[in-house]
Amino acid sequence: MMGLFEWVRRAHGDQGRRAMVRALETAGVVPTPLGLCLSGADSRRIFVISNGELDCADRIARQASDRDLVVQFNGCRHFDSFQGSAAELIYFLHVRPVGGRIIGGDVLARRIGRNDFTQGQPVAIACHGSRFVSPDAIARANDQRLPLLDYDALIAESAAAIPARIIPSIGFTAVLLLLHINRLRVACGLPAHQIVLAGFTGAYPHAVFVRHDFAFEQAYYEGRRDLFCVDQDAQVVPYRPADDRVRSNLRNMIPQGFDFMHADRSSLMNLLSKSAFHEGDTELSAELTRYALWFEPRHVGRNLRLLLDAEVAAEDHQDYSDAQVQVIVPQKPDGYRLMPLKGASRILEPVDFTVGMRAFDQRFGDHGAYSVRGSDTMRRVLILNHTVWLKPNAQHLGCRIVSERIEQELTVRGFEIAGWANSLEGLNRILSSDPDLDFDTVVINGEGTLHHARPRAFEILMMGQALARRGKAVHLVNSIWEENPAHFLEPVRQFRSVTVRDRASAAALARADIRAGYVPDLSWSHPVLPAGSNGDSAGIRVQDNVLRDSCRILADAARKTTSPFFVMGRHLFEIQQEIMSGGDPLRLPKVLEPEDFQDAGFWISGRYHGTILALRHRQPVVALESNTAKLRQLAEEIDLPDILIGTPEDGNAGRFWDLARRQLDSYPAGWMARVEAFEDLARRSAAEMFDRIAD
Repeated sequence: MMGLFEWVRRAHGDQGRRAMVRALETAGVVPTPLGLCLSGADSRRIFVISNGELDCADRIARQASDRDLVVQFNGCRHFDSFQGSAAELIYFLHVRPVGGRIIGGDVLARRIGRNDFTQGQPVAIACHGSRFVSPDAIARANDQRLPLLDYDALIAESAAAIPARIIPSIGFTAVLLLLHINRLRVACGLPAHQIVLAGFTGAYPHAVFVRHDFAFEQAYYEGRRDLFCVDQDAQVVPYRPADDRVRSNLRNMIPQGFDFMHADRSSLMNLLSKSAFHEGDTELSAELTRYALWFEPRHVGRNLRLLLDAEVAAEDHQDYSDAQVQVIVPQKPDGYRLMPLKGASRILEPVDFTVGMRAFDQRFGDHGAYSVRGSDTMRRVLILNHTVWLKPNAQHLGCRIVSERIEQELTVRGFEIAGWANSLEGLNRILSSDPDLDFDTVVINGEGTLHHARPRAFEILMMGQALARRGKAVHLVNSIWEENPAHFLEPVRQFRSVTVRDRASAAALARADIRAGYVPDLSWSHPVLPAGSNGDSAGIRVQDNVLRDSCRILADAARKTTSPFFVMGRHLFEIQQEIMSGGDPLRLPKVLEPEDFQDAGFWISGRYHGTILALRHRQPVVALESNTAKLRQLAEEIDLPDILIGTPEDGNAGRFWDLARRQLDSYPAGWMARVEAFEDLARRSAAEMFDRIAD
């Protein structure tokens, strides 16, 4: 038994370890060899609890004795039911194939932190399959001080003929382990443990990871005479197939409520790709996934995992890096080609958005809105990437100002706003409702979208290219252009005009033989409310940042100094929780609004538009750089390099605050005159740009 596990030593004084492990240890969850629980002379009853729907968890917990064990997985959906139960508790945590991150550890740590354990130290185990995880990922998991199970060795010992392309679910891994332990016990003359499965039907529509084969696992369970299960009354009975067990892998992969009649091509190809994968045709699976990405670039995060799985399995590679992944990109004149997709790890990171956004125009949902031409003969314009209508931007003051400015400038020049589209789906709906495309002009709001090869940036450019090929005059305005690949350039070459909001973007496009005009961001020409009684007595206000670490240090600085903290549209959920902990009203973040600049004195900002608005109200501001070079470019163009602020290497919020105060106290002489001159340039150049569009 002891050979299957590693002894785990508690490390003292090491402040660099992960917060998840520290929280587990603080709560008394110290990983221990499972042999201590299962190697006794007497047999025990082991309840293996799935993460699916389970009506009898509370009854199992009440009936369990101190001789019983309860096994839970990852986020432990039924965690609360077993608190206070007499049974010993075991936690199995998966290691993510890409990156080696432990899944569910942070959730489990938070839950354990709110409970007191009374029966010893539970066992925590991380599971991995070496044929799917790189050595450095295994090393990182080892560094987190959880004992590791090896899928491959365990499967070999258990003689489970799992296809090579499949990763067993963590529940299946636990069952194999327990069955293997029973074989060892019987060989040594000891009675086997009673392994009782609760909720293992195989029908888990929420668990659609393509490398899991629940139909295979269910068939394996059904063939084991030494497995038991619980009925709805929590009574232990011999294992038998449940009435609601999964009938096929394809059925398990279809989300609940999936609308086949109105499904887009990307979603249907995604389902076909998963089905092909489980049939063993991994080459077809990879091809279908590439098409799914092509038709719906917004779903790159959803499909990229499948593409990784399919290509690795098809080529028998052990390398899980994104260098092995290829996606379809356009090739002149109307074909396509394959090329590597970079930045897979960044794309796969989850993004949290705030809730309670403003109401959307629901004619096309989140994707767009459109109206047919009225009785007049006004020229009509379609706006692409109308950023105020993107969900994460519904509370974003900068997006709101820019979107309003575009509509206002077009309207005063005789245009009717025909509608807007923010996705290929929205554009397709316009094509369906108005096949003749009864508008004359297309304006793409580039804003902060076209940078670092973002999938949505390419989607917007492809929408513009499609309309340019239909004979529409397409104008890209107010754009950034930073770190984009060569294939992003082809759609831009077909636009009638291109205007960017910083000189570095114009230079980058010029190197590709694309002429781009320079007009400062449209928030410079938008009317602002007159400043109120600002001054030293108004104090310092703090704005958030789109980057996690930068947002955290800004929030910490605001919290330590009880300064007002403002957010623009999206801020990370965990940082919001940190800010709100403690119940102090000054800690609550506030959505930034125009009125907040009327009586402000000074600003520490992590936002591009928030910095511009502070300068336009003639309020000193220092800014922390964001996810692009836009703030650095702004500082250079206004000739105010001192507005940029760095962060201490140790991320200390107190030292950061002191540095920001010193820069605000030594604001350069004549800065207001420089801002006024730049503001005048922005107004004149914006008017000229819209005049050219209207010609």
